[in-house]
Amino acid sequence: VKLVNASAQSREVAVELAGVKSVKPGAKGILLAGAKLADVNDFAAPNRVTPRPMPVQISMPKFNQAVPPNSFLVLRVPVE
Repeated sequence: VKLVNASAQSREVAVELAGVKSVKPGAKGILLAGAKLADVNDFAAPNRVTPRPMPVQISMPKFNQAVPPNSFLVLRVPVE
């Protein structure tokens, strides 16, 4: 699941994994975010915007997920 928040405030998103019977343990989040939407990497700050792990707790096919400001969040959810 990929979620994007282009606003300057954190957003709560309702997610439903349609057709999924159950969620297995081991969900992982990978977050790509900057302090500002226009942030980019350059020679002075090559790691300003880098992917990093984000802890997530997903136990059901329907859940709410907080998405940080100015971010792209990938959720890897093992399902049945």
